[in-house]
Amino acid sequence: MSAAALRGAGGAAENFVEGLRRLQEACGAGNFLGATGAAMVLSGVAWGCYRVMLACPYLLCILVGVLVMVVSLVMRPGGLLVLLPEFVQDLLLRKTVFDMLYDDTNMQNLSRKWGRMLLLCYGEWAPADIRAVTAGLDPAFVDTVIRRTFLQHLPAPLRTVLLPSPRPVPVPGALVAPGGWPRGSPEEAIQTAAATGVSSVGVPSDLGGPPLSAQKISKLLKEKAQDKDKRITEPGLDQAIYGVFGIWPTFLRMGETILGRAWGLFTVSTLIASLSAACLYLPWSRGMLLKGLARLPMKQAILGADG
Repeated sequence: MSAAALRGAGGAAENFVEGLRRLQEACGAGNFLGATGAAMVLSGVAWGCYRVMLACPYLLCILVGVLVMVVSLVMRPGGLLVLLPEFVQDLLLRKTVFDMLYDDTNMQNLSRKWGRMLLLCYGEWAPADIRAVTAGLDPAFVDTVIRRTFLQHLPAPLRTVLLPSPRPVPVPGALVAPGGWPRGSPEEAIQTAAATGVSSVGVPSDLGGPPLSAQKISKLLKEKAQDKDKRITEPGLDQAIYGVFGIWPTFLRMGETILGRAWGLFTVSTLIASLSAACLYLPWSRGMLLKGLARLPMKQAILGADG
């Protein structure tokens, strides 16, 4: 396609453009118009800034102050990096893009720490088991997770606003709680709950509570398990299934036997696959597995396989 065909038939707009381009070739009027337009834009911006400064003269002080502070920072002989937090200095000076891909220490520490806490949620552990699960963890972290309520996570001024203030006892021997509120009142209940903390383990150590022991954690887990069982009030699904399929008891027993064996086989295979995937996914277990395979001579491995 030729250039003339691409541009189309000449109309009023095309003729006007061609006329302007011939004028530019004749006297260079386009350069003058461009400079004039830029000057008018700059004049308008300057005029607008001037009117803004007249209306809000404090902005001039702010701009000058910011400029002076920036210049003072630039003039600092020691540079600006020493003023930044230590982790920012370490990131800028010692870290690379490869470190961002390779270093997963924060994720590992997080998974190990909270993974131990998740283990406590599955089962009524004995004190010896709890000591094994929490071994190596920061006692303050365990205390915070188990005993610190959401109210105790709030700042002290906000807790003061939320909780009722202690009141003096008006008459000796009156039916009032130690906080001065009438016994049975909502204020007395809130005061008692805030002072008692979590059931049998009390408040955290930093709020005046006793040290948290494995025996107390074991007792707390049993109490929570019993409370959860009490709050599950709906009937189980086994009764509904038996009620629907009760007219075929023989087929139901056969299906139960088959499904039980299939479920056992599926559970075992799923557990083995999950453990294998976890061993290959977690860096420490993958490293131990590879190191063990590397240390095992190939000859011994073949002989052991042949039995």
